[in-house]
Amino acid sequence: HIAFNNGDYQKSIEIFQKVLVLSDQSMAILSDANFCIGQSYKSLEDYDQCLTYYTKALADRTNPLLPTRYIEIALIYEHLNDFQKASVYAKQAQEFCRKDTLQSAFICVEVGLYFVERGSFDRARLIYEKSLEITLKKALEIILKTMPNNHLCLAFTYTNLGLTYSEKKDFEQARDNYQKALEIYQKCKKPTYLYIAELHKYIGESYISEGLHQNALNHYKILLQMQLSYLSPTFTLKPMPVFGHDYFTLLSITYSEIGTLYRDVDNYADALIYYKLALDSRLAAQRSDKTLLGRKLTACLPTLSSSSTTNYTSTCIADTFKYIITMEPDDTWLILCYLNIATSSHRQGDYQCALTNFEHAIKLCLKTDSPLVAPVYKYMGLACRENGNYKEAHIFYNTTLKTQETTSSTTCPDIPTTYNQHGLVYLDEGDYVKAKEYIEKSYELRKQSSLTDHLDFRASYTNLSLLHLKLANYKLALDYCQKALELCSIANDPLPSISNDLHTMGDILLALNNIDSALTHYIKAYQIRNKIFPNNHPALAISFNAIGNTCISKGEYLKALEYFEKALKVQLNSTLPCDKHPQIGKTWSNIGVVYSVIDNDDQRALECFEKAINIYSKSLPSTHPEFISVMQKIFGINPYMYPQVFSI
Repeated sequence: HIAFNNGDYQKSIEIFQKVLVLSDQSMAILSDANFCIGQSYKSLEDYDQCLTYYTKALADRTNPLLPTRYIEIALIYEHLNDFQKASVYAKQAQEFCRKDTLQSAFICVEVGLYFVERGSFDRARLIYEKSLEITLKKALEIILKTMPNNHLCLAFTYTNLGLTYSEKKDFEQARDNYQKALEIYQKCKKPTYLYIAELHKYIGESYISEGLHQNALNHYKILLQMQLSYLSPTFTLKPMPVFGHDYFTLLSITYSEIGTLYRDVDNYADALIYYKLALDSRLAAQRSDKTLLGRKLTACLPTLSSSSTTNYTSTCIADTFKYIITMEPDDTWLILCYLNIATSSHRQGDYQCALTNFEHAIKLCLKTDSPLVAPVYKYMGLACRENGNYKEAHIFYNTTLKTQETTSSTTCPDIPTTYNQHGLVYLDEGDYVKAKEYIEKSYELRKQSSLTDHLDFRASYTNLSLLHLKLANYKLALDYCQKALELCSIANDPLPSISNDLHTMGDILLALNNIDSALTHYIKAYQIRNKIFPNNHPALAISFNAIGNTCISKGEYLKALEYFEKALKVQLNSTLPCDKHPQIGKTWSNIGVVYSVIDNDDQRALECFEKAINIYSKSLPSTHPEFISVMQKIFGINPYMYPQVFSI
């Protein structure tokens, strides 16, 4: 060994050869001598001789270093570019990691390192998990033998075992270990509420991973209650596994996580409550000169889709979080708080509140040069469109495209999404030529980067069906809508998206005079919306108007009037601008149609049409089909009222 360490490899070989000829040596010593000779030949770059002696060293099957010797042989074959043999020996080394011994745990670490260095990360991860599991189990055996059954060390070990099982996605085993740790902490005389709260968070996370959001909520609420009960605004903690923050920041994080749980089950009303509490707590932390201590952000923005009959998907911006770690922590967390409130308000149909919070977010994004600038502008365009402010929507979508085209590649999925959404603004304005240009461009961009059955195409198919419906290409509209619904079922899309596609299908079927089938689809869409939206959500009014139109097609005018009045009540109780939103204008027009038919009440019909035209004149161009339709109805009652109808 001294000769080897001094670089005298030939002398080292000579001495170890003498060891081999001694007949009274044990198998272990002979095996070690062969391995050492192999190492010397390796240093002399005589790899054939090296492999000969390394192979002889494998004779001692009881040697604890046997797995590492397999790895050494694998490395030599790799050096000789014989990767097939290298793989064979590496796999043989891996077999030793299956034994449940503490020594095996250390072997696992070395074998795992071999695979990590070669880019076999999945295989290395499995080996390292095995190493951790073995080590923790052995530690648990020792603790159970030497310490009382309520010792904190035992609780720590159960917690770590739980985390290990959680990483392996064995959530039931993970919770079983968390529960054991929890029982020990609850019996302990020392104050352990921090660790108890930590465990409730871990249990909640395991339920989230299994999609059991209600179970997760129960544990997160216990976590919140403990934070409110045991901590105070003057209590500042040192960094710990879960509480590495000041009081207000802790509350902000927990409120936000609870809000996200409610959001994930489409309970936007409760989500909004908790997101607002998260913002209040974050602002309180700022006022107290508190800062985040580097916790990994857990909030994640949803994929936002329109709540109206038109449907589109905004790309989830959670992936951009990896880029925002360079921002000021306070600004980052505030942006997320504002965005969570904005997206939840949008889902609730409160587009003005959504816009206000998006404006707060965009100011912070611009201040910090955030990569969220383009997504936030896109959300603002979406909210403006829903609010009937098409001019502002155009501005925001143009800004979004300009930002995306300077910061993203042409295959970025955000760009076709923006074109898709922008096309809907033109569709709403009745500019079908422009709408066709944008929606088809979005579709072509998607085709360049994905297969046409990719889930991203759902929004494109939906908007293409809407476009061709407006152009009276009903067969094409029907085909695209069916494709969208098929992808909805595959993707397990959010309920609002499904309801929108069902509603669109109803519109197409009604245009094809398939009234009963159209009504069935409208009712299905309404049932989903009624389940997840508040009773003043504009989407409900859209459903009532659609059902009313089917009643008109069946000659049931009084029943139609009942639905139109329900729609108007919802809209007037919503946050939509009553004096200029086209949807409200459409409802007044529908009511006017009923009055013009029943009892020939032309005066009441005229009043309704006038209200509709006053709204349309503030939001739609005079060439819009809806505008022209109402003007023609007015002309049919009183041709001298609006002489400009002749020019139209």
